[in-house]
Amino acid sequence: MLAEATREQLQSYGFGFGIRGQDTGRVFGHGGGAAGMNGELYMMPAPGYVMVALSNLDPPVASREVNFIAARLPTST
Repeated sequence: MLAEATREQLQSYGFGFGIRGQDTGRVFGHGGGAAGMNGELYMMPAPGYVMVALSNLDPPVASREVNFIAARLPTST
């Protein structure tokens, strides 16, 4: 089920997940928000990281936080 949900279907999107990268650099997740709220789910399966950011601020606060952390994580465990 997860393999199908994270398989690219159309222009970097799976079934409910945005998808980037290939093989061990593969990343998938989902985010969104509106005025006064923002959330981001970011999964990096190869190194085993899952990040969730929730914010009571306008977008893209949560997305920026997750990207900031992800850029500093080691890519292998």
